Amino acid sequence: MSSPFEGVDGGLDALPARRFEAAIAAVLLGFVVGFVGDVPLLRPVAGTLLVLVVPGVLVLSLLGVRLDRAESAVYVVGTSIAVVLIFGILGNELLTGLFDPVTSLEPFAPVTLAAGFTALGLVGLVLVWLSGTVPRFPRLAVLDDRDVRFLLFGLHLPLLSALAAVAFLVLGTNLPWMLAMALVSLVPLWVVVRRTPRPHRWLGLWCVGLALFYQVTLSTAYFSGGDGSIEYFFGHLTLTHDSWFVGFEATKASLLSLTIFHPTVAAVTGLPLRWAIKLVYPLVFALTPVAIYLFHRRHVGDTTALLSAVVLLFLHPFFNLLAQNTRTGLAIFFLFSFALVVVDESLQPLARGLLSVLFLGGIVVSHYGVSAMFLGLAGVAYVLTRADDVVGWAHVDRPAVFSLATVAFLGVGFFAWYLFTATGTNFYKLVGVFVQDVLFGFSDFFSSESNSVQAVTRPQGDSLTFQLIKAQFIGLTLLGGIGLARTLLAAPVLSRLLGDRFPWLDSLRRSTAPDDAVVHPVAVAFAVGGAMLLFVSFTPVSIVGVARIYAVAGPFIVVFGVAEARRFLTWLFGNRTSLPAPPSDSLLAVAFAGMLLVNAGVMSAAVTHDRSPQPHFDREYILEDGTEREVYHYYRSFTPPPDVAATRWAIDHRAAGTTMFSGIRHGGYEANLVSTQYGTYHPPGPPYQPFTCEEYRTTRGYFIDSEYQHREGQINLVYSSEGSYPYIRFTDLSTLRLPDRSRVYDNGISSVYYSDGIPTREPACGG
Repeated sequence: MSSPFEGVDGGLDALPARRFEAAIAAVLLGFVVGFVGDVPLLRPVAGTLLVLVVPGVLVLSLLGVRLDRAESAVYVVGTSIAVVLIFGILGNELLTGLFDPVTSLEPFAPVTLAAGFTALGLVGLVLVWLSGTVPRFPRLAVLDDRDVRFLLFGLHLPLLSALAAVAFLVLGTNLPWMLAMALVSLVPLWVVVRRTPRPHRWLGLWCVGLALFYQVTLSTAYFSGGDGSIEYFFGHLTLTHDSWFVGFEATKASLLSLTIFHPTVAAVTGLPLRWAIKLVYPLVFALTPVAIYLFHRRHVGDTTALLSAVVLLFLHPFFNLLAQNTRTGLAIFFLFSFALVVVDESLQPLARGLLSVLFLGGIVVSHYGVSAMFLGLAGVAYVLTRADDVVGWAHVDRPAVFSLATVAFLGVGFFAWYLFTATGTNFYKLVGVFVQDVLFGFSDFFSSESNSVQAVTRPQGDSLTFQLIKAQFIGLTLLGGIGLARTLLAAPVLSRLLGDRFPWLDSLRRSTAPDDAVVHPVAVAFAVGGAMLLFVSFTPVSIVGVARIYAVAGPFIVVFGVAEARRFLTWLFGNRTSLPAPPSDSLLAVAFAGMLLVNAGVMSAAVTHDRSPQPHFDREYILEDGTEREVYHYYRSFTPPPDVAATRWAIDHRAAGTTMFSGIRHGGYEANLVSTQYGTYHPPGPPYQPFTCEEYRTTRGYFIDSEYQHREGQINLVYSSEGSYPYIRFTDLSTLRLPDRSRVYDNGISSVYYSDGIPTREPACGG
């Protein structure tokens, strides 16, 4: 049966050139009409296609890359984003540098970007026409009932999830959200039991990812946890000043995912920056599990590859944290897009080389930590693939793209980019961290200060949810390690060299099921590099948390664990042909469904009411009956709109020469969402310092009384690098004697108090 989504065997008819041209022209025309007329729905939809699809389709068509395969969806979006970043850099440098004296155009003004991308699309269309290229697109085919049911269900999932999230945001009810999560959790079981055709699986995986990301991004008015507010600030600066300030001395000013990509999307689509991030970024990041699935499909069975992508997607940090930490998410998307290019043998040398350069560059400019980690991982992988050339331990040819030049390009690009942007702030920070924490940190391996040790040993109180999450990570990592060790020990070279002395090695090699034999040298090399990266996480590395390390290393390792789990369950329950699906696959799909319900916070919201990865979905219970710890963690992952309103008023109305004060944790000073000033201090905007009684008593300034402080009657005055509840110390808010000060703003929840710096009665809270 043919498929509307990919032609694995090359059986699709080529799309006539005129229809291709008409499709691109329709997008361009729709965008122009939507932009000029400011048509509410047309401009965002056409603008999103213009930014995320059109550049990639045109570039891949010129390279002769088939567009009728699942891999092409990843390549199209990755190439489009790379083009957006390059276009943004060139436009910024030309319009603020070379052409600045002769033009008044601003590089990130909406009209500039709209005209630029429209012209870019027209030029690309002409080049494709002149080249005589006839792009191969998927064509619609006759679908049977099973296809129709799966595709309709899958394509509706993101919409249902988004509507459930909006219902919670507007109405405060979490029942639609719980039902949506239950439906999402059942998709892998449907796929393995109903034996969904392989060509449709990647699209179902993308829909599941998009549904999970939308329930995170659309369920709050601002950003729930992570670095969303900080990332917003850097994109907001670009839009406010209509340019990217290359010399801004701040660590995240080098990251084009924040300073160019998000502002470009917002300016072209006409969406407010906050909603451009919430709506458009998930469309991109949902392709990451697709890339992971397609990468593993090259060397393991299709079901093992799919379940490996599913278990990663269902992990708590992946869909909760990375749904909003966009700089990390885009870097990881580029990383696995590059990994897919490495093992995609259908690409021609020119296309392979160009895509590698674009995706490696995307990793570098999106996140300093991810690019540094991948540089180390790629170095280890290169050495191992070279070893395979010598001893032939995997009996699979290594793609030529993964060469020393690849590692060198990544290394040179990494050091050059971070040395010459943001005045070298990131370069010196990363070098310092590497020297201090890694080279000189071996004596502190497995110490209580390391990220991984803290993640494993940190007390979770009485939260069953987080105890189960911890168990998931430990179990998956141990299973992956066992599977990787099994694969390495089963290598033919070991059997040849040591088979006489250790006969069990040859038995181990023969016992590895062909369907799940991970023998591709690049896959094994990446996994070994990932294992070493996890090992390094047991040093007290301060710049990158264990969640990001696992997001880079885990996808290369977990597939070995899934293969081991399937092998063990098959041995335990057999492979009963009378059932719709092998028991091993059905059991794993059920286990993963339960894992999602735990990790999304459904179990917490419906049953246990303990600390949750998404506590805002259990808001009613937490605020009425929750413990002090649960209330603290709720506000840690939630930005109250009244706090943003109070901050905006204070910044807009403050008198010259005044200072902003707030508590440290949950203090309510949300300057990242309001300020438009460059400055190396944090938070940005007017001069700020954490509240101390003496400074507030003698300094002219404004104090933010946040929703949390107003509700709980306490304030955090002592800084702690650890943000978990047991490490935070609070002071009774009444000791500040706020009635002695002038309340100049009050929205019923959050307030702003003014002090003229002339002491009245001294507050009793101390310093």
